Amino acid sequence: MSGFPWITLITATAPVVAALGAVGLRERYTTLREQASAKSALVTARRHAIQEAYVGVIKSGRALAADYRNIDWERLARHTNDANDAWDRILELTREFHGAIALVELIGSHQAQAVTAKMVRTTNPDNRTGQDTGARLQEEISGFVAVVRNENEADQLSVSDD
Repeated sequence: MSGFPWITLITATAPVVAALGAVGLRERYTTLREQASAKSALVTARRHAIQEAYVGVIKSGRALAADYRNIDWERLARHTNDANDAWDRILELTREFHGAIALVELIGSHQAQAVTAKMVRTTNPDNRTGQDTGARLQEEISGFVAVVRNENEADQLSVSDD
């Protein structure tokens, strides 16, 4: 019986095939693990950027609301120099505030964007006679904080589920 030595060939090549398969599986697992790690890092960085944007809106909004509440509207109507200086500060804070809001509009949640849209209307610089602007803005900031807290709680729940 002069046949091909299949048993010898199988015995000789089986360890090589198994080793190559193990290397391939290890590479695949390593690639999947690296992809998961990179995705996790991106999600963490995005969460951090969103939180920083939210903090910027809250901080600059509170400073603007305080200045609106403290301005002497009667003196502003008479165009006194110190009242005009106070108004210039409000305009500067408004630009800073609107910049923080723009960031939320780019990366924030839909709920946060809806609240910030109200704040933009409230702080329109043409609103030079709005004595109640500071109080309205503070109420809207409180609403924004509530939205952010709800998001954070939902985010914590989704993280604990993973």
